[in-house]
Amino acid sequence: MNKDKSKNHVYIKARKLELIVSLSAMVIGICALGTTIFQTRILNQQKNATVWPRLSMYHGYIPNDFFELKLTNYGVGPGILKSYIIIYDGKTYDQIDDVVFEISKKKKFENAWIVDYKEAEKETVISPQVEIPVLSIKNEFSNVIYDEFINNLFISLEFESIYGERWKITYPKNTYEKID
Repeated sequence: MNKDKSKNHVYIKARKLELIVSLSAMVIGICALGTTIFQTRILNQQKNATVWPRLSMYHGYIPNDFFELKLTNYGVGPGILKSYIIIYDGKTYDQIDDVVFEISKKKKFENAWIVDYKEAEKETVISPQVEIPVLSIKNEFSNVIYDEFINNLFISLEFESIYGERWKITYPKNTYEKID
């Protein structure tokens, strides 16, 4: 009987040892899974950072001579224009040249010389380190445009990276925010 007790005691110790080894392997596996998930998140963030667009709208202005509104991508990846809103004096416009014509009518300025403008189109790709002149005006009308744009115009652009991350910028305040 003593032999049976001894065998039973050895058996119980072996089972406890197996249980400890099994639980240890499970803890190590869970830790390895957690580490892998964490590393994957870091790699995903690095991947996204390699194609991060950074769009900005700003203007150049020389009184009585020149006004230019530009869209620039300072980022390292292309920005894809998804949507935009142009609001002047509380009214929404489709294109920036429509706003210029509205200002020229309002101010009774007949010689608005638009040197160049680009129509905004959805899905337009703005390459990294590229500057696009959205609107260029050359003459004394530039003073009127500058004053009206700074005081009465609001532009909001939404764009995304090639991985689908989205941002929004505004003009003339030049805000920049990520959209979740």
